[in-house]
Amino acid sequence: MNAADRAGVDLIQELRLRKWARDHYVPIHERNRHWHPVVLEEMEFRDNELVNDFFWQDLLAASFVPLEPVERRYDAAHPAVPAPRRPLAIDAEERVISASAADRRIRR
Repeated sequence: MNAADRAGVDLIQELRLRKWARDHYVPIHERNRHWHPVVLEEMEFRDNELVNDFFWQDLLAASFVPLEPVERRYDAAHPAVPAPRRPLAIDAEERVISASAADRRIRR
C-alpha cells in the first residue's frame, strides 16, 4: 500500500503532489516531517534514483582506461585522380555505355 492509498488522495491530486515533490526536491535533512505522505514518498524515490545515478556514473567511469598518448603521424598526400572527361551513360538494361556510344544515342 503506497502513501496515496493511506492518505485517501485521488489520482489527479496524487500526481500533482508527486510533481511538486520532484520540482521542489530537498535533501533528507531539510525535509519537514509534517509534509504530505505522498510528497515524502516521492522524495524518497528521488533519493534512490540519485543514489543509483551516482553508482552507475562511478561504475562507468571506473570501466574506462585512458590510452597511452602516441605521436601523431602524417602521411604524404595521395596523388590526385584526374576527373573523367565525360560521364558515362547507362542504358535500360543497366549496361555501361562508352561516352561516344552515348553521344550517338542522344543524337538519334
